[in-house]
Amino acid sequence: MKGWRGTRAAMRGIAADLGDARISELAPAGLRQWAESLLVQQYAPATVRQRCAIPKSALKLAHREQQLGVIPAFPTIRVDNARQSFFTRPEFKAVHAELVRRDPDAADASLFSYLTGWRKGEVLSLQWAWVDRAQGVIRLPDSKNDDGRVLPLVGELRDLIEKRWKGRALGVSAVFHRGGKPIKRMDRTWASACTAAGLPGCRAAGSTTSGARPPGISSRPATTTRPRWRSPATAPCRCSVATGSWTPGPRRARSRCSRATGRLWSLARSGRRKYAS
Repeated sequence: MKGWRGTRAAMRGIAADLGDARISELAPAGLRQWAESLLVQQYAPATVRQRCAIPKSALKLAHREQQLGVIPAFPTIRVDNARQSFFTRPEFKAVHAELVRRDPDAADASLFSYLTGWRKGEVLSLQWAWVDRAQGVIRLPDSKNDDGRVLPLVGELRDLIEKRWKGRALGVSAVFHRGGKPIKRMDRTWASACTAAGLPGCRAAGSTTSGARPPGISSRPATTTRPRWRSPATAPCRCSVATGSWTPGPRRARSRCSRATGRLWSLARSGRRKYAS
């Protein structure tokens, strides 16, 4: 779980279930009962696994700092949520035509995602500073796996970038924007376009990638490049509640991670006897 917003939402659910339980009361049987109760409540297995990972990582961090002797055994949740379906070219063209009628800017963002296979967050956060029109490449400095990418601009993708360049807004650094304001979300627009195109239920995140790419676009559109080094002042914060690891980053991020760690430790120290053995 990389985003702080998702982590905070998960912590609220954990606090509601284990908010008063002491560490000594967290027995394996009780933790299994807790996980099974979440599954019975129709929570997705991935959500249950994340909720188990947060307190487990907090306890591991406390154990590493020699503030905790024994870490209770948390249940292992099997997650099988790999997406199997892909858009064909005619299907995407049908959805894209509906998007053009509803939201032309969102249509451009979805077309970029279809041509490149990039994640929705990477597309919507694309900056003009990363686009080298003279060299015909886009250099993404960071991604979900903390690696950069270099994407060549060819064919339909280059035409799309030139279209966005002509329609850029003064003082706006985002490539994809609505009336000068960066696009934050397009889920509802995407869902309505899919329904109108006869493809209800298709997700905007990750489902705009097609197995059959348009002519001129490589099957591997992005070349992964690793930076040689990063100074501590500019390195991104890597506080992960799923691993308990922490690497120094900007001061603002460090303070945020300190607050997160403090909340997790407080959560680990307090809670009900609901799931105690």
